[in-house]
Formats: sequence, structure tokens, C-alpha cells
Amino acid sequence: REKISELYDGDSTSGKLAAMRAMGKFPHFWETEIAETIRPETPPDVLKEAISAGFSSESQQISDAIEEVLNHEDPEIIRFALLSLGNIDLSPNLMQIFRQFRKHPDKGVQEAAQQGLDRLSRLNFGDFMRESLGYED
Repeated sequence: REKISELYDGDSTSGKLAAMRAMGKFPHFWETEIAETIRPETPPDVLKEAISAGFSSESQQISDAIEEVLNHEDPEIIRFALLSLGNIDLSPNLMQIFRQFRKHPDKGVQEAAQQGLDRLSRLNFGDFMRESLGYED
């Protein structure tokens, strides 16, 4: 934990990248640091790694931070953000976000948005089957 913190707090981009990769293994221990790194002004490579680190976090704090970078100029960052938001699945307006980005000019962003919509549709259908029809997995 000390070494990861040392890399995270250092000035080296490669150190920050290594710290984000390590934090991504146990994001629940590093929620604050990951969320603080997910900012529009963060260098793109570090930002992508931070978004990836939050992918499996199940953290509202990280989800909120990711939503703040959806207007980024780099389509690859938007793609990473959409994929992570879809996996975290804590944004109340997630369906609207995915619909909005299906119209994005970048094909990769469109595909990530469609993947998110498809995933939500499957989850919603599963909920309907369980709740309304009494279907058990």
C-alpha cells in the first residue's frame, strides 16, 4: 500500500500509471484516489488508466467522477467512460447517457454506447422475468 501511494503521489507519469493499475486490482480500497484522478485535466493516458481502475468498483463516487469526463475531447476516453459506467451501473440516467452517445461521431463511442444499452436491456428483461413472472435463475 505504501509503494502504491508513493507512486501515486510522485511526479512521474509512468509511476501514476503503475499506481492506477495496482489500484484497479482492489478499487474498493482506493475509491478516493481513483475518483480524484478521474478529472478532465488529467493527462489522457493516466485518465484512461484511472477509468479502467474504477471499472469493477461498484462505487458511486467513481461513477460520479466518470460522468464528469463524458464531455472529454478524446473519443477513446469517452469510450472507456461509457464501458465503465455500464459495468458500475450506478448512474440514475444511464439509459439516457447511452442513447445520447449512440449519436456520437466516433464509431468506437457509438459501439460502447450500444453495448451499454444492450447490457441494460438484458438486465431489465431479467428483472422483469423474476419480478413479474416469478422466473428463478
